[in-house]
Amino acid sequence: MVVDGSSLFPLADLLQAMGTKYEWSPREETVSAERAGIRVVAAIEQSGGPSERRGCPAGGACDPSDEKTMVPLRFVCEALHYEEKWDALKRVIEVKLKKD
Repeated sequence: MVVDGSSLFPLADLLQAMGTKYEWSPREETVSAERAGIRVVAAIEQSGGPSERRGCPAGGACDPSDEKTMVPLRFVCEALHYEEKWDALKRVIEVKLKKD
């Protein structure tokens, strides 16, 4: 799904595909994920926050549509040190782990 120029994907599906462990907190309405010592917390329909708690960016806020939390691909990739690249010929987005 593309909204305002951002490619949105189901957060749980995206994290599973990246091999990242995650937890849903129904009380706080947040999803926390951790990979290689990096912790990210996405709050539904919120943005920003302290450095330990990164919410979805403005203009691409988390969207709980159809029982799935949709998030901007770029937000997840940048937070977990992945890079994404648009292949216009194939019309696909390639995602791979950044080389440090």
